[in-house]
Amino acid sequence: MLLMPLLALGAAGCAITGPADDGEDPAGSGETPRRAAWPAYTSSGVKRGQSEGVSFAGNQWELTRAQRTVVKAVATTLKVRAERVIVAGGSSSPSAEYARQLGQQRALAVMEALIDEGIPANKIMTVSFGRDLPGRGGDRVEFGFVPTGEGNLPPAAD
Repeated sequence: MLLMPLLALGAAGCAITGPADDGEDPAGSGETPRRAAWPAYTSSGVKRGQSEGVSFAGNQWELTRAQRTVVKAVATTLKVRAERVIVAGGSSSPSAEYARQLGQQRALAVMEALIDEGIPANKIMTVSFGRDLPGRGGDRVEFGFVPTGEGNLPPAAD
């Protein structure tokens, strides 16, 4: 019974989600970055461990009020710093495939909460590491911040 919502994910359980692969923005604004433009979560270009992660119990993926408070703080950080974020999900499930699916479901739940807090979807990418989540690992979602350069430029010389 617990597996039914996860089985609905199908092959997407192991997928990385984010901007379209083709790099095309249907509105033509040119603001949707290509997935290749995102660094790997474990690369040096991603700032990890700078925000509290979201811990989950057992097979849970739905966010509690306390978890939403953490997500709200991350959203505030993203608005102030003008960064993108990689939402990395994990699970300590003994089944590698189930762990990847549950990690992805958790990452998607956090992504939806970030969107609810006003973060544009094109500034968020999700990935599931399953049992191999870097950092503290386990039944968590961790955040990796990717600088965009917006708002981080030095003042112009006069």
